[in-house]
Amino acid sequence: MRKDTFWFSHDYNSRTDGKVLKLRMKHGMEGLGVYWCIVEMLYEDNGFISLEDYERITFELRSNEILVRSVINDFGLFEVNGERFWSNSVIERLGVRKDKSEQARNAINVRWEMERKRKSLIINKENTDVLQSNNGSNTIEDNKEKIGEETNGEIGQMNLEKKEDMVVQDMMKIWMKHKPRYPKDEQKDFHALLQLAYKIAEHKGWKRAEVLDKKKDMLLQSWEKIVEFVVLDGWYGSKAISVICSQWQSVYEQMENKRLGVGKKEQPIKIKLK
Repeated sequence: MRKDTFWFSHDYNSRTDGKVLKLRMKHGMEGLGVYWCIVEMLYEDNGFISLEDYERITFELRSNEILVRSVINDFGLFEVNGERFWSNSVIERLGVRKDKSEQARNAINVRWEMERKRKSLIINKENTDVLQSNNGSNTIEDNKEKIGEETNGEIGQMNLEKKEDMVVQDMMKIWMKHKPRYPKDEQKDFHALLQLAYKIAEHKGWKRAEVLDKKKDMLLQSWEKIVEFVVLDGWYGSKAISVICSQWQSVYEQMENKRLGVGKKEQPIKIKLK
């Protein structure tokens, strides 16, 4: 079940509503609890519940059917017809949530589609003049040209984009496994992870094309070690993916120092006096 089904907005002064007050006067806090449980069930069932479900509701709430029927029918808290009951406020809020979800999904799809088209143009562009920076690091466009030279047909241009997407998706799964909540930026994260994959390949002495194929598992193992380290670090632990990727060499050095015990204070020798 998706996470957004686990919550709904609840007015903090709903207990003072006239209908709710009448419910409390007759059935006390037990009636109020049954009411809110039924509201939760309406959200779970997309806003409508059949009137034939009195017995199911009673069993699920460990209550009694007389109370359940009274809460649904006697206080005007729900709309009821001959077949089912519902809450207008629940229906309205479900509609708002659906609209927001669709808008967010469409926005993400648009961004990804624009990125795919941009990458496709880069691959097919002829006579691209890409300058390598003084520190020896390469842009993604630079990497694409070098991969084309390295593969000699092992990974065709048509297949390159798909393999890059798969590598980034696998790297993102590892990140989400260890750090499900973080400052998200899909486009920036994609660039950062793909660039890091090529940088790790260069550091390991692999061909860049190998991280998309033969060395992929080793790449993912290296990335997982980085993630495991940074999520526990006081400074890196709160940073976005792009920051971690941009400073991966510093992270790597700290990991190595920790592994080798560099910087640890020597423990004083304890002498037991007789």
